[in-house]
Amino acid sequence: MGLMRGVPLAVDLDFPPARRATGWLGWVLLAVGLTAAGFEVLKYRAAQLDLAEREAIVARLRQEIQRPPPKPSSSGRAVGAEEARAALDVAARLNADWGAMFAGIAAAQSDAATWVSFDGDAPRGTLRVVGEARSLSAVFDFLARLDEAEGIADAQLSSYEWMRAGPVETVRFNANAKWNSAR
Repeated sequence: MGLMRGVPLAVDLDFPPARRATGWLGWVLLAVGLTAAGFEVLKYRAAQLDLAEREAIVARLRQEIQRPPPKPSSSGRAVGAEEARAALDVAARLNADWGAMFAGIAAAQSDAATWVSFDGDAPRGTLRVVGEARSLSAVFDFLARLDEAEGIADAQLSSYEWMRAGPVETVRFNANAKWNSAR
């Protein structure tokens, strides 16, 4: 194109920068970002499902609370003597003064003698204690303290056995006592 008369030359004032090619680091960062976003979306969905499940449980529990308790059916049959005896036995066990018995056994133990297991029978009023002690005199001290405990009386040694655990000798003993289980 030649110069035309009276027409000025076109001025190109737009200098766009040359576009660089995207590097591999950009693509790696994009992939890491998309992966992290995907994991967050999965965690969000799991939290939504957990919340929905908990809301369903709360709604079900609220319905159960509002529902009146079922009325016991009266079949009209009489309770047999054996059933009555079993029910009274359970009631006696539940009504026993277990706290005083536990406190008495705990007060009887010392560094030299302690109980390993015990069995209290409230309806019969008996207490059986299995314990370990460092010496036979510690066993008798344990029994004396057990005899002084409130609600426990007549603590007697029923059997004992020397046991060796390495260099240490201990006495394993069984004792019986009377227990006033009434409150």
